[in-house]
Amino acid sequence: SSWTCTNTKVPAFDGIYLPPETPLLTLAYEDDPWYPGEPLRGTCAQKMSGRADSNHITVPGQGHGTYDSKEAREAVIQFIKRLLLSS
Repeated sequence: SSWTCTNTKVPAFDGIYLPPETPLLTLAYEDDPWYPGEPLRGTCAQKMSGRADSNHITVPGQGHGTYDSKEAREAVIQFIKRLLLSS
């Protein structure tokens, strides 16, 4: 939550470093004041190629911690429910 999976100046922070079969949900506001402009522009969705069980939610508005967004909380609930039902 609240990370872009991008950092063109620090390759260790540019990408998603977990097995591609691991389910993944990422959340971020469309305007996060913690990440102004380059090198952090973008979203984790741009790094999800080849990850079948991955989804990124862009929360409308401005903010950083996504816990206060009803949309973000609902996405997490649905993600967890789906994982529990599939196991």
